Amino acid sequence: KVSRGELLVGAAVGAGSAARAAVAGGADFVLALSAGRMRVMGASSVSSCFPIYDAQPFTEDFVQREFVGITEAPVVLGVSMLDARLDFATVFDTADRLGLAGVTKWPSSTVMSDSFKSAMEMAGQGFPEPLSLIQKAKKHGQASVIFIETPEEAHLAVRAGAYLINICVGWNSGARLAMRPGLTCWRWRYASTDAPVRRGQFRKKVIVVTEGGPIIEARDLHAVFAAIRVDQG
Repeated sequence: KVSRGELLVGAAVGAGSAARAAVAGGADFVLALSAGRMRVMGASSVSSCFPIYDAQPFTEDFVQREFVGITEAPVVLGVSMLDARLDFATVFDTADRLGLAGVTKWPSSTVMSDSFKSAMEMAGQGFPEPLSLIQKAKKHGQASVIFIETPEEAHLAVRAGAYLINICVGWNSGARLAMRPGLTCWRWRYASTDAPVRRGQFRKKVIVVTEGGPIIEARDLHAVFAAIRVDQG
């Protein structure tokens, strides 16, 4: 689809039923995240940031039981790097064994408020962390997805070997601000820069997508494309 210039659609989910519904609706790939599972259980997405369960086995368990062999679209596994005990080799071996398409760091500091993000950075969980995951995944032959906010982060991610970069403006807070159809926050943050994020800027092959609370309707998505010139999905 990318080579044909068609739009890619992804869905971040936490249950097999949600993944199947997303694929039936046209999703090209799904991200299996602990945040999605927490939503299914009645909690908010931000609860996935707190030490209330062992996130990696928790995520791998529902992926194996509800996604593998059932979900037709490629599945990207959320990797909890908040756990200092995490064995990356084991995670990558699990992804290979389950036939998953790639990995992504979750939770990502890019979806947090400034204060929460600062706390994550002080704890060593800021933007450099997903870069290390990309590099480790590349050595293992795994594709990686990374959430970014700025053109500078995008270039760092591509140089590290990311397969897909996702320009993110947070979870759903933007939706409450009714920032549409012009999406002025996107224009302010990206369109005014001299270095807009475009696939054509990168010498390496990379897929560029975008997501965030302000994108609610199709016209919002088209407004984002017009504003920041993201050309993939």
